[in-house]
Amino acid sequence: MEINTISVIAFYAFLAILIYKNKSKIQRHAGIIFIYEGKFGIKLMDKLAKYERFWKVWSYIGIPIGYLGMGFIFYFIFNAFFFPSPEAVVSPIIPGIKIPGSNFFLPFWHGIIGLFSLLVIHEGAHGIISRVHKVKVESTGVGLLAILPFAFVKPNEKQVKNLSPSKRIAMYAAGPFANITTAVIALGVLMFAVMPILIGSYNVLGLNVLDVTENFPAESAGLEIGDVITFIDDIPLSDSELAYESLVEKLPGEEMSLTLDSGEVISMIASENPINPNDGHYGFSFEGVLERKKNAWYADSLSIFKDFLYFFITLSLGVGLFNLLPLGPLDGGKMFKDGLVAVTKREKLSNRVFIYLSLLTFLMLLVSIFRPMIV
Repeated sequence: MEINTISVIAFYAFLAILIYKNKSKIQRHAGIIFIYEGKFGIKLMDKLAKYERFWKVWSYIGIPIGYLGMGFIFYFIFNAFFFPSPEAVVSPIIPGIKIPGSNFFLPFWHGIIGLFSLLVIHEGAHGIISRVHKVKVESTGVGLLAILPFAFVKPNEKQVKNLSPSKRIAMYAAGPFANITTAVIALGVLMFAVMPILIGSYNVLGLNVLDVTENFPAESAGLEIGDVITFIDDIPLSDSELAYESLVEKLPGEEMSLTLDSGEVISMIASENPINPNDGHYGFSFEGVLERKKNAWYADSLSIFKDFLYFFITLSLGVGLFNLLPLGPLDGGKMFKDGLVAVTKREKLSNRVFIYLSLLTFLMLLVSIFRPMIV
């Protein structure tokens, strides 16, 4: 068995034992929902909430961002429902388990650490903004819906109802906006810190040809899958930036020479790019042949961190946007309902519109998730 499968079995076996041993402290609902409720994290929320000015500005910025995200994710689900594709565009995510119909696979440990982190960030933001607006956080908790992990923060409902609509909406938007904010920060760390250091820790020895497209110059010139290119126009791949510029800046009709590791030289003339006729195109894809520098002892660990950041960013954006759907108990549903009441001043009409929209969203979501699994 591979490491992902072993990790999944071991992790859920451990959880099953943990639930059994602490069954008196764990609430069970509908047979498949397990909840552990306590007070953990509340003191930290109180401490962070003391920076009121920062959190108020941040949370109010999150309101328009939240509504924009709601419109985006609703359109995304709507488009997937009415214009389906063979591949799933919406899918549940379970670390270490391949979901039928989806091409996205989340490695177990990257997924578990990423999900735990983003859930803490999401619910912690709800709790902090609650405290900023003097709403007591009654409890916090974690749970499992079958095998899907979740977390929650439970503010005092009476105090929440007494808040102005803008404050309530800021509270609801805080969780998704926190996920989006941390995704942007993580992307900045990945692009401007991790990747430059990681790229600098390797020497480029060449380009390994992965694919050659039929009826394009590379095939006509005799380039084959598995060939390793060491020079582009007499520029060594060790000078990777200059060699890559020579490759991508070619115009249709311009000649390029490739030197292979065997010493063979292949020449070809660029054709028009099918996507942009003004660009030259040769019809082959490649990946770098890399050698780690002797003093770059940190490269392997940094590469693992790079992969984690990629999955963390994907998960954070996915969870943040999903929670903005105008659906029932989700943050987006609460934002939509309160916002509609605040605009129309007609609670009964707003409730009716909200119910119909929630049902439509739920139907589109179910079909978008399960259709690729069946077809």
